[in-house]
Amino acid sequence: MLDTIYAFVRKHIVDEVPDALSACLDCGTLDCRDNIYETCPNRLRAEAALRAARSVWAQPAERD
Repeated sequence: MLDTIYAFVRKHIVDEVPDALSACLDCGTLDCRDNIYETCPNRLRAEAALRAARSVWAQPAERD
């Protein structure tokens, strides 16, 4: 059931949220000024963590 919901959301709503905006969705503040957005520690930390995780996921698995 969750796979069906996920597929629907991915197909009709959004495929992927950009790293820079993922923390903004969790924050709840809908009206950040540019100066706040550019220096937001939560956004910058989340963006860096997502980029690091994606780089690890993109690496081929090491064989034993």
